[in-house]
Amino acid sequence: VTSSNNATLTTQTINGNNRARGLGQSTPTHDFFATNIPSDTYNSERFTFVSGPNAILFGSGNPSGNSDSSFKRARVSQPRYSLETRFDSNDSARASIDLNQPIVKHKLALRLAGLKSDSRTSRTPNFDRQERIFATVELKPFKWISARAYVEDVHRDRMPVRPLFAWALAVTA
Repeated sequence: VTSSNNATLTTQTINGNNRARGLGQSTPTHDFFATNIPSDTYNSERFTFVSGPNAILFGSGNPSGNSDSSFKRARVSQPRYSLETRFDSNDSARASIDLNQPIVKHKLALRLAGLKSDSRTSRTPNFDRQERIFATVELKPFKWISARAYVEDVHRDRMPVRPLFAWALAVTA
């Protein structure tokens, strides 16, 4: 929807990104590879936000910047397990599990992460249901070399909140 002063209004964001510095949407990446899958904390260890022209240093020529998330890595040194649950007053529920298991100590490890989420807000009707599973394996045959592989399966069903202001402009236009 375009208003009389040529400002563009959208009813939803693309890939969960927002405008950065008024220049458009930043480039979403996972481990510095462009992606269409929205980032989530259940399978991410670190988030990096690079604004403006500095994004070219990360291989993205986008003047709006870069938003990168680093996947969790399988750790060959020690096992690690966690379970997280969240609930809120809008009847949202979220559960995630993270399992890291060395198979051959200091050589081979497997890490699994899972998410089941049903997010809601006070405005209805809206929902965002996700079921995700993430697996990564690391092979470290020598101290100076390692190989990693990742896979993720995402099932998502959503009905985002529609901004009433944008809907009113669309109806009257």
